[in-house]
Amino acid sequence: VLIELEELRELDLDDNNFGGNIPEAYGNFKSMIDMSFKNNNLIGKLPLGLMNLENPAWVYMRLENNNLEGCIPEEFLDSHCPNNFRRLKLEGNEKMAWGGDFNKFCEGESQIGADCNDGNPKTFKDQILDDCTCRGVRVGGPGVVNGNKPAIYPNPAQAEILIPYQSDDESFHIFDLHGQEIARGSGTKYDVSEIPNGVYFLKRKISGEVFKFVVQH
Repeated sequence: VLIELEELRELDLDDNNFGGNIPEAYGNFKSMIDMSFKNNNLIGKLPLGLMNLENPAWVYMRLENNNLEGCIPEEFLDSHCPNNFRRLKLEGNEKMAWGGDFNKFCEGESQIGADCNDGNPKTFKDQILDDCTCRGVRVGGPGVVNGNKPAIYPNPAQAEILIPYQSDDESFHIFDLHGQEIARGSGTKYDVSEIPNGVYFLKRKISGEVFKFVVQH
C-alpha cells in the first residue's frame, strides 16, 4: 500500500523490529523529504532504487542500527559526500564498510579492505572483500593449526612465544580479539612481555596459518 502513495513526503518507521530488504520501489516516492527506518532489522544492501527519489542527496535517509551489509553504493556516496550536512545516516550497520560511517570514503579511502563486523564470533580481522561481502579469518577453520599438531608455545605465555614451522626470515602479524593489528615481527620467537593479558592471534604471512594464543603475565 505504501508504494502507491507517490506524494508521501515523510515516512517514519523507527523502532518497529521490521526485517527484510528495503524495497526498490521506495524510490517511487517522488515527493519524499524524510525517510527513517532506524533501529530495525533490515537486511541486504542499500537499494539503488532509492536514487530515483527526486534530489536524493537532499532527502533525509535515516537507516542507523539495522543489519544492512556490503559496500555502500558509490552512487549514494558521490551524491552525499559533497554536502557538509550529510543526510544519509548508516551508522550501526556493522556488516557495511566502516560500520556504515562513510566519512572515510568521502576522504578518499576505498571501501574494499575497510573494517566491518561479519557477526561471527569465530572470525577476526573482518573486512570488506572484493565482492563487497564482509568476512573475517575463521578461527579453527582451514589454515588454522589445530589438534595434536604443535602450535604456539608456551600457551599461555608470559614473556616469549615460540612459533613452530617458521623460518628465520618469515614475517607474521599479531591481532587482538577485535581484529586490530597490535604487532608484527619475523623469525621463530617473539617477546610478548609488553603485550597486555588477553587472547591474540598470530598470522603467518606466507602460509596464512593462524595461531591462537593467550598472554597471561
